[in-house]
Amino acid sequence: MNEWKSLLLGACIFAGILPSAAGGAVLNEVGKNKVGAEFPNRIGIDLSRPGTELISPLDRFEDKSVKHVFLSFFQTTCVPCLAELSQISMHNGRLRKGGVEVFLVAVQEEPAEIRKFLKTNRYDFPTIADRFEAEYSHRCGVFGVDEVRKLPTSVLLGKSADGGLVLEAVWQGSEENIVDRILEKAK
Repeated sequence: MNEWKSLLLGACIFAGILPSAAGGAVLNEVGKNKVGAEFPNRIGIDLSRPGTELISPLDRFEDKSVKHVFLSFFQTTCVPCLAELSQISMHNGRLRKGGVEVFLVAVQEEPAEIRKFLKTNRYDFPTIADRFEAEYSHRCGVFGVDEVRKLPTSVLLGKSADGGLVLEAVWQGSEENIVDRILEKAK
């Protein structure tokens, strides 16, 4: 992990921005999506690989080693989101061994800024932009009825019997040990 990321993570924990492992809310639903129900798919251009074709969370299951997709909604200015992304990046090998593919959704940001952020932080995760209307983020419960963003919001998806996505787990808020929580739910 880069030294500045480590310092940022430590400062957030010290300042109480990141609660203990029990601090993030593990939910049974997010927005109108309940655990065990179908989850909406979103198609977009992969901002981590400019010039590539359209991608979606469902596409990740084309790789037979992928059993789950971890979908992380974030903003580049959200300190808890950055700490979570740092953890995920640091432990991406463990996630992949556990059959989990990471997919990012940038909420209400310009594609150029997202590309710059991904390159600067050396994040190589498939990433789509949910632009200013944030239609996908709204459908996925990232916004409350009062339009307040609930970031980070993360979901673990599986493939349903009919070939769509099914919601398996939801987290809203900071998770000190998000990777362990993901792998536990992905068993």
